[in-house]
Amino acid sequence: MVEQGWLGAAIPEQFGGLGLGHLELCVIAEEIGRAVAPIPFASTVYFLAEAVQLAGDDRQKAISCRKIAAGEVIGAVATSEGPGVLTPASVQTSVTAGKLTGVKIPVTDGDIADLCLVLAKENGQPGLFLVDLNGEGRDPRGGHDAGPHPRPAQS
Repeated sequence: MVEQGWLGAAIPEQFGGLGLGHLELCVIAEEIGRAVAPIPFASTVYFLAEAVQLAGDDRQKAISCRKIAAGEVIGAVATSEGPGVLTPASVQTSVTAGKLTGVKIPVTDGDIADLCLVLAKENGQPGLFLVDLNGEGRDPRGGHDAGPHPRPAQS
């Protein structure tokens, strides 16, 4: 899939992708679904790559999207904290002094992801934080403690 450029189909060429559109990505997704392929394509390409393209700064787009298109990272997006409606007031995960604290469940492909976009509050305001899950603080059972240092995905 990497050699065929599937992971970067909807990522602009300037960020290492093929620069195609969502229609082409949909055709690829249809084939992956037809084959019932057990791969982290949706979490990486539909969720993480799209979120970084929409909310990330140019540096994050250049680095993260290139790695996604090259097949170097598996992605995840962590917003939910369990059952119920997600509202700004219900977000309990927080960032204090560069440390992320909280629980996000479920997180599709979170146990194998390298890079995760996490919804958390900093100074009482919700924001998106790009977290390298290969850094210090990763629990080998798939959970995470306050060790990873988030990088804001948007100002």
